Amino acid sequence: MAAVWQLVVLAVVWCVGLVLSSKDTATELKRFTPKENTELSNLVYYNGILYVGGRDFLYSFDEELKKKQTVDTCTKSCKSNYNQVLLLNKTTQEMIVCGTGNDGFCDRRSLMDLSNVTYTPSKENRDWNTMVVSTDVERPALAMMWDDNLFLMAVTYGANILHNINTDKHEYNALTLRHNSFVFNDVGNTGGSKLLIKIKTTVSSLSNYVVYYKDVFRDDIYTYLLTNQKKYVGNDTYVSKIVQLCNYDPTFKTYVDMELTCVKDGVTYNLVQDSTVGKINGEDHLIASFAKGNEPENVNGGGVVCSEKISELNRQLTNEAFKFLKSPFLTDSEQYLSLTSSYAFPVSYYIIEQFFSSPEH
Repeated sequence: MAAVWQLVVLAVVWCVGLVLSSKDTATELKRFTPKENTELSNLVYYNGILYVGGRDFLYSFDEELKKKQTVDTCTKSCKSNYNQVLLLNKTTQEMIVCGTGNDGFCDRRSLMDLSNVTYTPSKENRDWNTMVVSTDVERPALAMMWDDNLFLMAVTYGANILHNINTDKHEYNALTLRHNSFVFNDVGNTGGSKLLIKIKTTVSSLSNYVVYYKDVFRDDIYTYLLTNQKKYVGNDTYVSKIVQLCNYDPTFKTYVDMELTCVKDGVTYNLVQDSTVGKINGEDHLIASFAKGNEPENVNGGGVVCSEKISELNRQLTNEAFKFLKSPFLTDSEQYLSLTSSYAFPVSYYIIEQFFSSPEH
């Protein structure tokens, strides 16, 4: 979808005033010191314990931020292991951990003892369906629990991502729904959920399909992904997109997306960095931070925080779906995935038809 939706810049004056007015009663925050020069990337708080994913180490702290455990995640032939995914599974009382070291393999660890690896894929039996993240620290990965036993996994293409070579074109799984055991969730006769983006192209052109997954969240009947990606295949401009998945579609092929930007003082911030959902004046808002630049791996200094009602974003996304339904043939400048003319219309039309025929929409 080609539309661009601008989020509203949050008023920062209120925040500054709050800080100044509280200086007389301010207290020093508790601190913890990780290993020297260790970057920290992911935080999870659960049952009074803070879990932290850092480079080469995992940590746990009590409510006073006193260190409970430090676990080395860079072992054997590992040179460096940047934590990419730290996902809590309350059902199994485990943490799903993925990093750039150890060939990008993901594992499961006990919440009671992070050094206790309860499951890890076998390197000897590794194939293109094995759950790994890129060994390139600049290529992110995301995960979110879907229900008690399933989780959504989004992996940006990069070094060490394997392809299925048993087809006419190489393919890899960018977005998948998996069981606790890391295997695909089977949906009907689809042979496993290879969701939304199952890239199928030549290896030499895979760089055109690098989608930087920045955040994932659920709200009501939808799941949303925030991404940095090329405006369309062959274009040199990077944009941010919000992708809306319908949770009631068992194959997760029902989705719509649109571009997101944040404009402040005439300056466009085009690369979303992170987000959260919070209530402002009683309504759910997407609150997102943006940077600017033309390379997601090299953003310019400075940034801005913007917000918009989730209901307004949903309205705009629905408008985009209606516009496509009226004119489903897309030009190169309006589509991201490179679909051949022989099946572009049936696939796209099926997606939108399912979107509007679902009783929940």
